Amino acid sequence: MTGHGCFGHYLYRIGKEGSEVCHECGESDDTAQHTLADCSRWSAQRQELVEVLGDGDLSLHNVVDRMLCSERNWAAVASFCETVISQKEAAERVREEDPNAPSIDVDGVAEGEHVTVLTYSPIRTTNPGQYGRLATY
Repeated sequence: MTGHGCFGHYLYRIGKEGSEVCHECGESDDTAQHTLADCSRWSAQRQELVEVLGDGDLSLHNVVDRMLCSERNWAAVASFCETVISQKEAAERVREEDPNAPSIDVDGVAEGEHVTVLTYSPIRTTNPGQYGRLATY
């Protein structure tokens, strides 16, 4: 994960936000790692991910290693990212339309309403049993 996208840290750096704060939980620095491993807003989605990965270590290095071990792990990480990022993007669109709008719960975002920022190409690598290439846009 490059950290580009709907993360307070990045949006502050490019001048789209007044601070790096996480709109979901109030943490002072909303980074990709915070969203993946710590933000309380995504605890249910994170728990599902951890159950599939079989490991609570959500450091970027470990997550990439685990997702490359099986297609099931890959799909779980991709699903987590697509779900979370689509909801963060929907909330950002609301804030862009009305900068005074409070943070909202966007669990009800309709299918197809999101923009996927994490894409993958399942390809077999030189290591047997490992799949994938991670590309973040």
